[in-house]
Amino acid sequence: MKSAAINNKNLELKKHVNAIHCSNNLSLVQRKLFNALLFNAYPDLPYKQQFEIKGKDLYQLIGYNSKDTAKLKEALLGLITIAIEWNVIDCSTGQEKKWKASSILASAELSNGVCIYEYSQVMKDLMYQPEIYGQINIELISKFKSGYGLALYENCIRYKGLAQTPWFPLDIFRKLMGVFDGKYQVFKDFKKRVLDVGINEVNTVSPIRIIPEIERVNQKVTRIRFKLEKNIDESPIQIKDLSIDEELRQILANTFGFSIQMIDETYAKYDIEYIREKVEIITQSENFVAGKIRGLAGYLIEALKKDYKLSRSSKTVINERRKISEAKEKEKKEKLEEQSERYKQYVNKKINTYLEKLTENQKSDLNDDFEKFIKEQSSILKNWYKKHGLDHPATKASFHSFIKENRPNEIGHIISMEDYIELVQ
Repeated sequence: MKSAAINNKNLELKKHVNAIHCSNNLSLVQRKLFNALLFNAYPDLPYKQQFEIKGKDLYQLIGYNSKDTAKLKEALLGLITIAIEWNVIDCSTGQEKKWKASSILASAELSNGVCIYEYSQVMKDLMYQPEIYGQINIELISKFKSGYGLALYENCIRYKGLAQTPWFPLDIFRKLMGVFDGKYQVFKDFKKRVLDVGINEVNTVSPIRIIPEIERVNQKVTRIRFKLEKNIDESPIQIKDLSIDEELRQILANTFGFSIQMIDETYAKYDIEYIREKVEIITQSENFVAGKIRGLAGYLIEALKKDYKLSRSSKTVINERRKISEAKEKEKKEKLEEQSERYKQYVNKKINTYLEKLTENQKSDLNDDFEKFIKEQSSILKNWYKKHGLDHPATKASFHSFIKENRPNEIGHIISMEDYIELVQ
């Protein structure tokens, strides 16, 4: 079985810029799935029609610890049914280029703990062009908690190594962030609910620090770009992340600035476990976290030569920091899951209320329209509907999505999850 080699593979996805600079309303889980599935398929993308990945490997790539496969099925269904606009901007100018639309996956299946999926030929052609890509760290994307943060990270990391991104016209930037349908039209609201959320998360969890520059004409915001800096406040590296030789080499190169020759010489002199130990001592230190260590390469070489050790007080500080960090992460995750479930119940209640008020003729018309819609979808979804009707989680989710898209006036306004959370808090 072809699957993502999570434990012995460089976790960098070469994601075609068309797939980065695209316009869509994908959820956070769907954005993570998009990247993880492409990462798994990428080496064989031009040559194979069908791809497979073990469920446990997929969960690991996207940081999904729940056993609720219904949510995963719903997210996969979205990659089949949600249309995205491709090649929205020109990489060098930030201006709108040619327009194209497609769904991400042609089909998806979960069977015996394995996810089996396919791309259309159009998507395969769009996504595989190695000379034009942005490198996205798959392990890092699992740490993002908001779709706005992940979207902003992808659109900025493409320009890593440059002083700044190109200017993005505001209307195009809104699309890149997944903001549609007149949502947050007042820039003050857009900044508070979208821009600030994205910037804060990128600067908290990613290796880059971004600083927005906003251009105004007659007091109206017209364009935005981001200055790019190395993030000295990046979260300390955990020893569990250094279990793979290739990952340790990456840290020596990217964090400590070692050349390939320096890495080879260090490996020749010292045992890998010894190197890992010194790397953790440094990256867990207060001075490293505060960005106060200058000349990290020389500092690590000195630590290796003189066998730096953690003091008892330092060990206590590190252990306490880990406990606090893990507790906060657990609390955030539980809160997000609770909020997501409450929002799902809110949306379902709106739709169910609408369905209860329908006459028999109206129900018949709705079912007829939905069956016409199903006929145009993937063979998997059609088979599920044929066998299970609306009792299958995927067909029921598709039915609800169809109602939201095609009966918006009848069901009434459904506020965004961000607005709902703010309202109920």
